[in-house]
Amino acid sequence: MTKIDSQPLLSICVPTYNRSAWLRASLDYALPQVLEANGEVELIVSDNCSTDDTPVLVRALQEKYPLRYLRNGENIGFLPNMARVTTEAVGKFIWVMGDDDFLRPGALRRVLDVIRHHSDVSMIHINYSSYPVSGPPTGLIPLSEFEKLTHRMRQDTSSRYVEKVKELVAGDENCFTPIYATVFQKIHGAAAFQSCLQYKQWEHAESVIPHAFYVAHNMLELPAYYVGDPFVVTASDTSWSKYLAGYYMIYLPQLYKLLEGKGADRKALNEHRLATLKQIHQVGGFRKMLLDGATPMRNQFSLRTYLKTYFPVPGTKKILLKDFVEVINESLRSALWSFRPTRFLLHRVYLAQTALRQRVSRQGG
Repeated sequence: MTKIDSQPLLSICVPTYNRSAWLRASLDYALPQVLEANGEVELIVSDNCSTDDTPVLVRALQEKYPLRYLRNGENIGFLPNMARVTTEAVGKFIWVMGDDDFLRPGALRRVLDVIRHHSDVSMIHINYSSYPVSGPPTGLIPLSEFEKLTHRMRQDTSSRYVEKVKELVAGDENCFTPIYATVFQKIHGAAAFQSCLQYKQWEHAESVIPHAFYVAHNMLELPAYYVGDPFVVTASDTSWSKYLAGYYMIYLPQLYKLLEGKGADRKALNEHRLATLKQIHQVGGFRKMLLDGATPMRNQFSLRTYLKTYFPVPGTKKILLKDFVEVINESLRSALWSFRPTRFLLHRVYLAQTALRQRVSRQGG
């Protein structure tokens, strides 16, 4: 069995809970690369007291691969679990990955090469792809399938050293939010996930994307390296789709505002705002936030702030108007239907239409 160095160059941290099938798929890609790294990489699974067969899976993998396993005595919550695993990591750099993220072949070799040749960087940001799936794959997906089915998130594939992290803001509208796309220096990685423990998840932007807010607050002036090859593949999982409206409408705009206040390029951020507004429109976020009382984070939404954020951005006015018209029309339909004489009239119209259709049908017309 390969022995891990007392301070490896890199710690891969994988928090998990009751997702053994996804975890198995993710580890199938990562562990052979960890073994190939000859002790320079540790991989830690932090199990938040899973009740499925996660412990059995990990024990079986430990017989073949160098794999650290942390198991909480009780479910301590998602954020504390993240904080624990990043604190336990001993590598010079930390890479937090979800249990549904996959490392393409060569990913660790590339990241280790960057660490060896650019040890001064505060973070390594890695291009990534999304992979549409309805459930965990049952085996390794051939690289040729990845090429056909993945969608590269950043079109910029030019790997490079940058003197300041903020130079990378223009890359895509997600702005450091994909946790699996950033490798942090240990000091920053551990601090980033400690910073959110004062919040419950989904009650504050920093409880959902704490690492991105940490970057905005503390790292924009520090050196970094960008890996343009999409070495990370994330599953397009819908497990948190009910939160998308609030995420796009409340949390991402807060991050953009902070980044702009810290000196990131305003033109690039406005392009991100426009792209985000299109996402909001696509998922019907405006209608859900205004009309659906069950929409998560609705109590955190301010229509005034929303309009103040998006109205000045070039290209947004038509989208905003279209969303407003849709909401107004639906509200009017709902109001009219709740009015008893209107319901009576609409019911009579329906009966008349039905009778007419039946009569036409009998007459063969």
